Amino acid sequence: MSPSFCPTCGMLSEYALPCSTTPSPLDLELLSVNTPPHESDVAGLREIIQKSSEEIQFLQSQLIKAQETLSALIAVTSRKNAAAKIILHPMRSLPQDILLEIFLSCAPTVDHHNGEWHKLHGARLDSLSPLNHPWNISHVSRRWRDITLSLPRLWSVMYLDFSRYTQFSSRQCAFMGSLLFERSAKLDLCVNIASGMKGIVEHPLTRLLKATTTRWRILDSCIPTISLQSFSGCQFPALQELSIRRQRCAYGAADVTVDTFKDVQNIIAVNFHSSFTNIQSFKQFPWEKVLKLSCHCSTLNSALLPILQQSIGVEELTMRFLNLTPAFRYPRGAQPKRRRTSSSFVADSSHS
Repeated sequence: MSPSFCPTCGMLSEYALPCSTTPSPLDLELLSVNTPPHESDVAGLREIIQKSSEEIQFLQSQLIKAQETLSALIAVTSRKNAAAKIILHPMRSLPQDILLEIFLSCAPTVDHHNGEWHKLHGARLDSLSPLNHPWNISHVSRRWRDITLSLPRLWSVMYLDFSRYTQFSSRQCAFMGSLLFERSAKLDLCVNIASGMKGIVEHPLTRLLKATTTRWRILDSCIPTISLQSFSGCQFPALQELSIRRQRCAYGAADVTVDTFKDVQNIIAVNFHSSFTNIQSFKQFPWEKVLKLSCHCSTLNSALLPILQQSIGVEELTMRFLNLTPAFRYPRGAQPKRRRTSSSFVADSSHS
């Protein structure tokens, strides 16, 4: 049925219902008195009640349809409005060089000398997670993806926590890792490796890591000693900063001698967060080349002396201990000779 207009109110409707705005003369007469209606009027009044109820139901259904139509029109208009605002957003007009700086500012950074990597990023950062930088930025738009892929620096800082990869297949980890190393191009890498007690010796991602050690400039390691020793034979020509954090090993390999870094030539800074029994595992290390040495250990004793005696080139020495032993003294002739050495000793008794 084609829509028509109400002859009384002029409203467009699919059904032409009479729209009476004033009561009939009979209704006015009967409403002015308190006597019962005549029997001849009862049938007409009952018919009015029935038709009025039907009209009310019809009008309510029409109102619901009108509200649904209005909501749909508002939604369509709102989407158009939002789309227009997105298209005109200033971010779309930013020059590429400014976007480059914004993306680079989002990249993770770390102060290895103060051991801040774990404090700032350890709880949330994982370089293989598509929810983290720079994967998430590359998924925003085609333009942003092209920019991120053109910036190897965004992919050159890597935090790899192997304890999180139990839920991923070996093939998936290897694929994500290969993309990460490929997109970092030939830049030097800042690598943080963490794991649980199981270590990383048998993990397929370890093979990718061994293939890129020549590009490592900074290494922050929190893996079992035996896992670190598994990198023995790899070359580290670009390594300048090394941070070692003790990770307990479930299969009793804590006292493994580590000769992984014995041929490192350009090492500048070493940061140790460990017990002295672990630092003794690194006797085969070019300590004489180290310029900045930081040790964060549980207690001070003579186990540190061989390391200090070899560190003849240290210019900045920082040592932090949970329990400082006042009786510790250098034996006669054992104190290393240094020039322009800045040393600081800190005892933190709040953790004892």
